[in-house]
Parts: sequence; structure tokens; C-alpha cells
Amino acid sequence: RSARGVVGAVLVEQSSNQILSLHNEALERLIIISLILFTVVGLVLLGFATLLAGRIRRLRNRVEAAVSQDGRILGKLPRDRSYDEIGDLNRSFVGVLNRLAEYNHYLEAMAARLAHELRTPLTIVRSSLENLENDSDRENSRRYIDRARTGVERLRLILHRMREATRLEQLLSQAELEPCDLSALVST
Repeated sequence: RSARGVVGAVLVEQSSNQILSLHNEALERLIIISLILFTVVGLVLLGFATLLAGRIRRLRNRVEAAVSQDGRILGKLPRDRSYDEIGDLNRSFVGVLNRLAEYNHYLEAMAARLAHELRTPLTIVRSSLENLENDSDRENSRRYIDRARTGVERLRLILHRMREATRLEQLLSQAELEPCDLSALVST
């Protein structure tokens, strides 16, 4: 610069290749680090999913082993001590299988009691009919017919009670529960 103005200028020039090279190296490092990070996270998630799938598969196998093809409970399901959703599912299965085992036991016992209850009136009817066939006395015939009618009535009553019990069980399963103040109920 001079008193008359700008006399000359100096131009300094530098190649941008070095800046572009640094930029490309930084971008390359970022992409490599991102790929490594995505690979590690993907492998961790794949391992976790495999672990969960294995636990679910083991739970399924234990449930299938506890129940036979015809629906009988073969054994108890061991409780899972984990406090996650799969452990909760296991505990739910344990509860369901226990209730199912109790219900199967109830049904098997009921079938035996029912067979006994039905055999008695059938025996009465059969013996009365056999005696009626073999006896020609009119007075004895009347008695055998009355016994047969009594047996048939007992069978009808058993079947009626079974129908009522089934209807009551269905109504109870459909009933909505609601809270009740027992102290107020007892005091009235």
C-alpha cells in the first residue's frame, strides 16, 4: 500500500488436495466405525433373539412333554424363576396345567361315581324284568313292575340332575364377579 493506493498484491495459493484427503480419511473412518458398530449391535441382537427363541422353544417342549396327545397331564411343569415375560408365561402355563390336572381328576372321579350310580337302577330294572318273565303270579308281577318303574325313575332323576349340574356350571362360568361387602351382608 502506498499513499496513492494499492501498488501491488501478493497471491498465496495452496492446493485443496490435502484438505480433501483429510476429509475423505475422516469420512472413511466414520463409515468403518459405523459398519463395525452396526455389525456388533446386529450380532448382539441376533444373539439375544437366539437366546429368547431357545427359551421359548424349551418352554414349548416342556409343555408338550407335560401333556399327552389325548389331553392327559403326564407330569408337572417346572417353574421358571426368571422375572421376565417368558418366566411369567411359564408360571401361567404351570397354573393352567395344574387347574387342568385337577379338572381331569374331577372328571375321572365323576365318571366312576356316575357309572356306579347308573348301574344300581339298571340292575333293579333288569332283575325286575327277569323276575317278571319267570313269574306268572299277578301280584308278584305288579311288584316287579313297580320296582322297574322305580329304577327307571331313578335313572331319569340322575339324568335330570346331570343336566342341571351342567347348566349350573355353565351359568357360573359366565357369571360376572363383583365385589361384595361381607360385613354388611352378614349383619343384615
